[in-house]
Amino acid sequence: YGAPLFLQGWFDWNNNGIWSQNEMAFNLSLNVSNFYNNTEKIPVSFAVPSVSMPSVWSRIRLSFLSCSAVSGSSVFGEVEDYLINVSLPTLTIQGSPNVGNSINFSLLDSAHPNAQYLFALSAGTTPGIPLPDGRTVPLNWDDVFTLSVFSPSIIGLVNPSSSLNSQGQSIIIWNIPYIPSAAGVTLHGAVVVINSNLPFPQNIVGISPAINITLLP
Repeated sequence: YGAPLFLQGWFDWNNNGIWSQNEMAFNLSLNVSNFYNNTEKIPVSFAVPSVSMPSVWSRIRLSFLSCSAVSGSSVFGEVEDYLINVSLPTLTIQGSPNVGNSINFSLLDSAHPNAQYLFALSAGTTPGIPLPDGRTVPLNWDDVFTLSVFSPSIIGLVNPSSSLNSQGQSIIIWNIPYIPSAAGVTLHGAVVVINSNLPFPQNIVGISPAINITLLP
């Protein structure tokens, strides 16, 4: 017999371990022809905000009655939690970070082709600065997210602000200044991927995990 069903999902995008009602990602009303022994797949699409962790917990509820609460009892249904893998922007170092050397950072964010990005090196430590939506940029960036604690013209970054190509790729060039006393210093690098058509902080659609770069003699 026909059975109206409700499928709802929440995601702990900020990874704080607390389920919040505003973390609901979808709320669907389904018309399933045969509830029992039914194996059909239900496609679900929803917006994925930027996160700084490679996995997040989700809570999926299937019930005969619509229930907007992320926790609590429901009639004739089931609730299950799943750990979901998330695709994050990734940075890979190409070359040896010796003072006076030139190295590249390979950037990949296949989820946001042609998007703008901002790259920074910082002597600050994680977790960095919080965003209003609970996310964290893993660096001590300045107010406009364009400069590190050093000036790019001094630190030698060639293209800290540019765009990804149609495959979501870019190469960031770093001409490391020849400062012998800088050997042994550890910097932190990270990328923020931006959709300029959205308001802040929703325009930050991707945040890479920070990587550490220790300068060599």
